[in-house]
Amino acid sequence: MIAFFLIMLFTLLYQAFLNAMVVVFHASSALFLVAPVVLVLVIFCLGMVEGLWALIFAGILIDSLTGSITGVNMVLLAFLGALGMGMSSWLGKPHWPMFVGFLCGTSLIYRLMMVQMGNWGGVNLIFGPIADACIGFLVFYLLPRRVIKMD
Repeated sequence: MIAFFLIMLFTLLYQAFLNAMVVVFHASSALFLVAPVVLVLVIFCLGMVEGLWALIFAGILIDSLTGSITGVNMVLLAFLGALGMGMSSWLGKPHWPMFVGFLCGTSLIYRLMMVQMGNWGGVNLIFGPIADACIGFLVFYLLPRRVIKMD
């Protein structure tokens, strides 16, 4: 339960920070996304049932903070989370290249699915996954090793 609330707090603070940075820098869209980092964090730190619940609530939180009332983030997070949890169980014990691969892959897939919803450029699709992987790598580097587990 504590892990669930910590992930919700991280999602809330990081999405609020990204929303503020878009306004401060007068950008049309954020280069960073919170959803891929939360997705990989849940895949490698929570079990299947609590992970899917965390992804559904994180998606609702992201939708409400970004002004999207359609539930796109909620559906994408739950769908990609179920796929990612199955794949991570199949691949075995996590290691650093696996984290970076999951971060880049989920960010690219997430951005490709979201490109249908907004006006995103090629720069965001090329450099966005790399930026998400750098931030996610920093988050995973700061986590204690006992928190990262597999199903």
